[in-house]
Amino acid sequence: MEKMKKALLCLLLMFLLSTAALAADSEASGTVHAAFDGKYLLSSQSAELTADGGTDADVLENAVLSAVKSHAATTVWFTSPYSMEIANWQNQVFDLYWRTIFDHAEECFNVSTEVTLSYNNTDQIRLSISYLENQGKAVYEAAVEKACAACFCDGMTDLEKIISCYSWVAANCQYDPYTANGRTADVTVGSVVYGDDPSVFTSYGVFVNRSAVCQGYALAMGVLLDRVGIENVLTTGTANGGDHAWNRVKLNGVWYHVDATWADPVYNTYKDIPGRVFYKYLLLGDSTISDSDYKHTSWQDANTYPCPSDYPSGENSFWQNSTQPIQVKDNTIYYIMGGTLYSAAAGTNFAGAAIQRLGTDVTASLVCGDRLYYTPDGETVFSCPLVGGTAERVVFPQAVTTMCGLRMNSDGQTLELVSGWAVKSALFLLKNTDKSQPVYFTWGQTLNAGNCAGASITLNANGQEIKSVRIIAVYSSKDGKVLKIALLSGSALPAYGTYVCVLPQDIPSACAKVSLFALDGDGWQPVSACAALNAA
Repeated sequence: MEKMKKALLCLLLMFLLSTAALAADSEASGTVHAAFDGKYLLSSQSAELTADGGTDADVLENAVLSAVKSHAATTVWFTSPYSMEIANWQNQVFDLYWRTIFDHAEECFNVSTEVTLSYNNTDQIRLSISYLENQGKAVYEAAVEKACAACFCDGMTDLEKIISCYSWVAANCQYDPYTANGRTADVTVGSVVYGDDPSVFTSYGVFVNRSAVCQGYALAMGVLLDRVGIENVLTTGTANGGDHAWNRVKLNGVWYHVDATWADPVYNTYKDIPGRVFYKYLLLGDSTISDSDYKHTSWQDANTYPCPSDYPSGENSFWQNSTQPIQVKDNTIYYIMGGTLYSAAAGTNFAGAAIQRLGTDVTASLVCGDRLYYTPDGETVFSCPLVGGTAERVVFPQAVTTMCGLRMNSDGQTLELVSGWAVKSALFLLKNTDKSQPVYFTWGQTLNAGNCAGASITLNANGQEIKSVRIIAVYSSKDGKVLKIALLSGSALPAYGTYVCVLPQDIPSACAKVSLFALDGDGWQPVSACAALNAA
């Protein structure tokens, strides 16, 4: 009989982790919050597995990490510390496996959501790991670095770091359209087809593809928080009647719930609205997140990481009255509250000063370069300097008649109006010098002294014949010392024409500013155009 039991347990156990379902929210806001099948998640009610005095979770963790780090191994063998007589031992192994993946989110960025487990009669467990295709490590790491640069700066407090991570993930990722539409068929949005993409369950889906489900949101939060030393744990459980994943974070010695997925709700009418954040699910205690309004009813390790209370609100708790993402730039944090743009020095926990009144409300917003772009109604877009000043209407090529969110294209310079996950209109953003002058420079919004190697600058003739023109680039240090002078052109610029010059590839290491001058080709006198690219 014992041999028969062992023979039966040698059969292959396959857990296909690929089903998702929506759970409708009854709030008056008309939003739905996503949850998916529990086979993706750690068991929220599983008992502690013991065998011969205890489990050796490190055996599995080290075996899995060794395989994953090689980015080649697909099979993990390890000796079972469990008795085969223990009920549901297979689920316990999966729990340990997924906890390893969740605890090492950045290292396991390309691990697929499908895993096979088998057990043989020599007390060996075999996990067959599969990896997602076309997920390069270099691309992933570059995307994470870019996100970190947008989230963090020197001097930030732990509170500022947590809220910045929460804001960035919610504002820059969309909830996967295929999953949000019930996974019954592929979803076509514009020219993009969303199907059963396994990357939506990974942090890669958030950082690179900017599309994920709750597991991806939570894993991305973990990656960002790990980068700045904020203690956190990926939390799995039940929310709004379905299985769900979110995070718990430790702040000033106290644990709190943080749900970045529900910070980015899916609207019944408009679907995802990029550039909008709900701070309602930020830094909550157990009793609040589990009440009838927040609907997170159970979760794993409730006793291990208890969250005794909500984070105390104060006069600087801007998120209590905001739906807009924050922007971190030059050791300053910018945020919108009550239709007003504020700035706060990093390290002050959002003790900010008002910069500019934007209007009664803001539907969506984002920052590109040194300007804030925002829409009060989801149809018209305005722009103003981060330092305050006159707001200007931004005219898009195609007018929109439905509420849209604002999103920056992956090129970092194309502003998109998005509704129902589809781009309704797009505008390439440019900076330029005074267009009323005889000639003027034009360059991309994100160009600066740090990234201008090999970049293009355009000199535009403004209705005047320029017999000949030379373009000079002067590279200088922070203290104004000239490091290099480069002649970029000596060509004639005809009336109404343009001349595209390319900046040198070699930028002096101490360069903090690049000044561009248009000079008369004969007399070497300025022709009214000049531009400055400052350090990022």
